[in-house]
Amino acid sequence: MPLDNPVGGVVFSAPGTTVWDGSSASPSAYADLDLSAVVGDAEALVLLEVYRTGLDCGQLLVRRNGETMGALAENAFCNRDISDVNYLMHVMLMTDSAGIIEWFTVVAQTGVIIKVRAFIRGAL
Repeated sequence: MPLDNPVGGVVFSAPGTTVWDGSSASPSAYADLDLSAVVGDAEALVLLEVYRTGLDCGQLLVRRNGETMGALAENAFCNRDISDVNYLMHVMLMTDSAGIIEWFTVVAQTGVIIKVRAFIRGAL
């Protein structure tokens, strides 16, 4: 459901769009996850919902595309243990100017599902 503010050019939307369906193994080293089909080719603050449906994949790590900070130094909001089966969590972070983030799980596994629950960005 998009809410637009034409005066400030700010767009808020809560699409619930799946951006990683879990059918492929999650990356075990930082890899791009392109959210631009949902948020546009723009910097956006995104709220991701991450659901783990199967075996242990260890920690989920996410960061803005191009960030070089190592995993151990990342913000607590961006480093969560999702090792339990059927575990649901939410992560909030910024995309880069092209709508891309980076992510991985410590153990590559299928069954990690990621949805964009909401985002806010300026006008395109």
